[in-house]
Amino acid sequence: MNDRDKDARPFEAEAAGWLARCETGLSAGEAEEFGRWRSADPRHEAAVQRLEAVWSAFDRPSRLGREQTVLRKLEGLRRRDRKRRAYWGASLAAACGVLALIALQTRNFSPDSGLRQAGETRVIAPDLRTLDDGSTIALRDAARVEMQYSANRRTVDLVRGEALFTVAPDPRRPFIVRVGSLEIQAIGTAFVVARGADNLDVAVTEGRISVSKVGEANSGSAALPLAILDRNERLSVALSSTVSSAASPVTSAELNARLAWSTPRLEFTEARVAEAVRLFNAHNPSIILTADPDVAALTISGVFRSDNGDGFVEALEMSFGVRAQQQGDRTVRLSLGR
Repeated sequence: MNDRDKDARPFEAEAAGWLARCETGLSAGEAEEFGRWRSADPRHEAAVQRLEAVWSAFDRPSRLGREQTVLRKLEGLRRRDRKRRAYWGASLAAACGVLALIALQTRNFSPDSGLRQAGETRVIAPDLRTLDDGSTIALRDAARVEMQYSANRRTVDLVRGEALFTVAPDPRRPFIVRVGSLEIQAIGTAFVVARGADNLDVAVTEGRISVSKVGEANSGSAALPLAILDRNERLSVALSSTVSSAASPVTSAELNARLAWSTPRLEFTEARVAEAVRLFNAHNPSIILTADPDVAALTISGVFRSDNGDGFVEALEMSFGVRAQQQGDRTVRLSLGR
């Protein structure tokens, strides 16, 4: 363990609390608060970096009440030498495997607390809508949108909630998101918008957008520009605002925390490893192979992030003695250690 990691240890419990909240997606204000906490002390950031892979593997570890167990398991993993993998980080593998092991020991747990049938698998994902032009909208929870496409304009009303927009470029038809009397315009970009009771919060992940105040229908008044936002910038503004506002910077870590809800999760309830591998391979460019029938027949329970196959492999290594052999840049072959 290096000195930086050792200094960070007193802050791990607080970092664990933040990361458990991140896994369900922070509000815009919470993401900003988390960013301030991370930047307030280098040891805070070090603690987050060492623990965030644990929470990136699973959904809501705090629901299991096992944050301290995770920390104890991590202490043991610090002393283990793990072979580096070229396409998934070794530290990520070890940390994710800790939480995977905990989930394997906790039966009949799921994000909605419902009991599930043995052998069941499911993908937990936001409502993703693909529009006629190739743009996509990911809706969080009970978010609702209404779409109005015409020959010269693409308009989406965000009626309630939060949504992530990925816009297909079309210079002839600007893409507009309306939130009350505010309009967000983009040509080709990606941004997330949250509508509150009386405010709008928007953050840009790619490209550029403009935010304007529009008048009543048929009033003839021109739109009032309020702000221009580029990548990694955020704006929070009242729906009634008529004053230009300055965007504020947002880090990639803050954006990732805010958008955690948009990453699909794979839930397994005593499912065969062969079926779990099939789902991971369907969601990732990297490939997991189970040529060994004894590995394929093992059963596993837990909720994994679909983009973290390494945490899944680590869980099998730690829990069942499975060996993971790297083959090329994107393939791992699983077998039982004999």
